[in-house]
Amino acid sequence: MAAAADGIAKTADVSIKRLRQLVADMRGQHLLVLGDIVADELLLGQPAAVAREAPILVLAEIERSIQPGGATNVAANAAALGAAVGVCGVIGADAMGEGLRQRLSAAGIDVAGLVVDAARPTTTKTRIWAGGVQQQ
Repeated sequence: MAAAADGIAKTADVSIKRLRQLVADMRGQHLLVLGDIVADELLLGQPAAVAREAPILVLAEIERSIQPGGATNVAANAAALGAAVGVCGVIGADAMGEGLRQRLSAAGIDVAGLVVDAARPTTTKTRIWAGGVQQQ
């Protein structure tokens, strides 16, 4: 087991100089990202009360945002590094899918490969932050 871990460590041993070169090499590359399209929804709330029926916080919503998740997170990161990126996958015909499409387009990602399926919702992972405490 230790030998396997040593082998992994050796293959992961990358210098800062090499990392900088890899990042620089990403600029101008053309990438097509295929995969599960996920909207990461972040809800930020302020505790407003405690529910009567259980010790559960009732939150007053402060902010809501949609971030690229799943394959779209990879696409957004590659675009941020300067690659020309297109994304292919399925979203629902819903506000979450449209919000994600707009977010990707604003990041310069080609969204022509997104297929809208009205029979399903956009896959969404919701994170709730309550006064600095994250709930998933």
